[in-house]
Amino acid sequence: MENSEIFSSLKVFILFKLYKQLKMKKIKNSSFVIILIIIIIVILFFINQNNEKQIEDTEIIKYNENQVILGKPRIILDVPKDAIPPLDSPKYVKASEVDFVVGGDLVIGVNINNDARAYPIKILNWHEIVNDIIGGQEVVVTYCPLCKSAILFSRILDGKTLSFGNTGSLYESTLLMYDRETESFWGQIGGRAIEGELKGKRLEMLPSTTTRWKDWRKMYPDTLVLSLDTGYTRNYDSNPYLTYYLDKDSLPRFPISLIDKRLPPKELIIGVIFNDVKKAYPIDKLGWKVINDHVGNEDIVVFTRSKLTSVFFAEFDDEVLEFELVDKTIIDKNTKSEWNFFGQAINGSLKGKSLKPAPSIYAFWFGWVVEYPDTELYIE
Repeated sequence: MENSEIFSSLKVFILFKLYKQLKMKKIKNSSFVIILIIIIIVILFFINQNNEKQIEDTEIIKYNENQVILGKPRIILDVPKDAIPPLDSPKYVKASEVDFVVGGDLVIGVNINNDARAYPIKILNWHEIVNDIIGGQEVVVTYCPLCKSAILFSRILDGKTLSFGNTGSLYESTLLMYDRETESFWGQIGGRAIEGELKGKRLEMLPSTTTRWKDWRKMYPDTLVLSLDTGYTRNYDSNPYLTYYLDKDSLPRFPISLIDKRLPPKELIIGVIFNDVKKAYPIDKLGWKVINDHVGNEDIVVFTRSKLTSVFFAEFDDEVLEFELVDKTIIDKNTKSEWNFFGQAINGSLKGKSLKPAPSIYAFWFGWVVEYPDTELYIE
C-alpha cells in the first residue's frame, strides 16, 4: 500500500473510531474528549506534513505587480489513487430519454465529426475523468470541481494512446491525473506532465464548451448524454462543493504557489492559448457580449452570456468575419448573417455554415493564472 493510501486510511479510521465511541456514549468525560480531539488534530497535522511534496525544480516568476508568490508548487496527497473513480467504459442515453438533467444544469458539450456528447457536471463532480472515444477520436474529458476547470484533451501522445486515472492528489489545488502507461503525473489545467517519464510533455487541448443542458439539447437534439449508470453508487443530485463556491474572494482550499490580484481567485474565466500567447476573459463580468480579438496571430471571436462562453476562429472562407451584438442577436458585419451561440449561421447568406471551434479552458482565475502567470487579461 502506498504512503498516501496509509495516511488517508489512518485519518478516516481515527475519525470513525472517535465518532463511534461518542455515538455509543462510551466516552462520557468531556475533558477526555477535548484532550482526545487535540491529540487527533496534532496527529492529522503531522500526517498532512508527510502528505505534501514540494516541486523544487520549478521556478516561480512574477510577471506583473499584482502577482504574489506564496511558495513552491506542491503536490498534496489527499485521498487514495482512484478513490475518485474515473470512467473508462462510459454509458450513454439518448437526449429524449434523459430525466436526470434539467434545463439549467451545466454540461460539458463536445461535438467531434458530428458525434455530439453531453457530460453533466453533476456526474463529473464525482468522477472528474472520462476516458472516451468521440467521433473516432480517443479523448479524455476532465473536470476539476475545486477550480471548475472543464477541459477536453486528446489521449494520443507521440503516436501512442494513453488512459488516465486520478492520483487522488492535488497540484496547485487542481486535479492531478496520472497515465496508466507510464505512471507520469499530469496537471489538468495545463495538460502538462509534472513528474515521471513523460515530464515536460503536454497533451493536445481540443474544443469543448461548458453550457446549459437546454441550450446544448436545442442545438444537438440527437446528442448522447453520459448515463447515471456509472457502475458506482453516488448521490449525483448533491453537490459537495456548493459552500466552497460561495466566497469567490477566498483562496482555494489547498496551497497554491502564486496569486494574481487582477481578479478574485474564484472568478470564472475562459482562457485561450495560441502560439504560446495566453489570454483570459473574465466571463463573470461580461454578461452578453461579442469580443473580436487577435491572440497569438489568430483571429478569434468570443461569445459570452450569463457566465457562459464559446470561442471560435473568426476566419471563414479566407475572410476574417467581424461580429457585433444587436439586441442580443449575433450578427457578422461582413454579410449581415445571424449566428447562434454555438457558432452556427441561422439566417442570412451564410445560413447553415459554421465557425470552427477554438480550444479553450473554462476555469476559476486562480487555476488558470498559477499555470500561466504570463497570461494577458481582457479588459473592457
